[in-house]
Amino acid sequence: MKSKLGYIPSVHTEDHKVFGAANQIGGTPLVADGNWTPFLPPLTEEQDEGIEAYCCVSEALTNALYMLANRQWNDTRVWSARYLAWASGTYAKMGNDPMTVLETLKTKGVCLESDWPNSPDLKTLEEFYADPPQAIQEKALEYIAEFAPDGEWVNADPISMMAALPYSIFTNAGYAWIADSQGYYMSPPNSEPCHDFVTYNGNQNICWSIMDSYIPDTKLLEWNYQFSDVMRYSLVKNIGNTPAEQSAWQKFLSYMNEILGIFGSRTFGAARSPQFAALSREMIKEADGLCGFGLHKPTLLNPLNTHHVDAFHNKPKLELVKSNLFVVCRFHHYAHCHFFNWKDINPNCREDAAMFNEELQAHRKTL
Repeated sequence: MKSKLGYIPSVHTEDHKVFGAANQIGGTPLVADGNWTPFLPPLTEEQDEGIEAYCCVSEALTNALYMLANRQWNDTRVWSARYLAWASGTYAKMGNDPMTVLETLKTKGVCLESDWPNSPDLKTLEEFYADPPQAIQEKALEYIAEFAPDGEWVNADPISMMAALPYSIFTNAGYAWIADSQGYYMSPPNSEPCHDFVTYNGNQNICWSIMDSYIPDTKLLEWNYQFSDVMRYSLVKNIGNTPAEQSAWQKFLSYMNEILGIFGSRTFGAARSPQFAALSREMIKEADGLCGFGLHKPTLLNPLNTHHVDAFHNKPKLELVKSNLFVVCRFHHYAHCHFFNWKDINPNCREDAAMFNEELQAHRKTL
């Protein structure tokens, strides 16, 4: 009945996860009553005078990511649907399917909306789907270093959908848009799904609440609305979860970040002096290349660091003052100087190291 507005049906295969099946992604309920209204992204009051970019599937997924992160970590970063649509090849097909967009997210990531915005100034599809700069593409990869997104199909019936809502919002396709006499949007007879959006609440036997990429942002759908390609999501943090919540791969990524610091320095916004690297090498040389805790040599995976006893991000003026510096290996830096949290500071790390070394020496004498 209507040309597709960016939604292309997914091809369902046996290896896809399914809610309630043996291969489901699992997890625990996040919203007991299934009402995700408090976690909606910012809503707009009027439609931007932009172009039709056929990217509703990417819009729906980035909205879903926002709501999951908002609920689990109070994380309200807004992700770029424009970038995800570009990365998933939406332009070539004038639309896309939910599984392709999800798999693209899992491999290519997504950048912030502020880095690659959908601006009303974009007047043509060529402008909208222009290649992002390499620096933006590299920023997008930071998403999959931080998060592990996943998804699974949900049977498109009210019982299954209501059972899935406590675990997550879901994206789904349907016909857009005709309202009945009560103002609920409906599926006309013989209509086919043409549009993708987010369902965030169900009012049993009355209506569904959805978030759309077209004004009005929120709509009510009649209870017997015909949904298609219903997919729920999970979002796990690779960095910062408790060990019980992490897979082996996530633990490895967390270790690489927290112990080795390969995803960036922990300066919390303060800029490093260009002289610090040379001073750090000098301090390590003066320490005979040994860690202050245990006086052991570094290894490839556990190099020496120069720690600021008075936190660098609190007192940057002490960055190059030798009396404020302490040489330790990366592990003891994180464990004993920061109590396993880079934002914490142990003001007595030198005293703790002296006590540690004394006890270690006494122990060795007993062997």
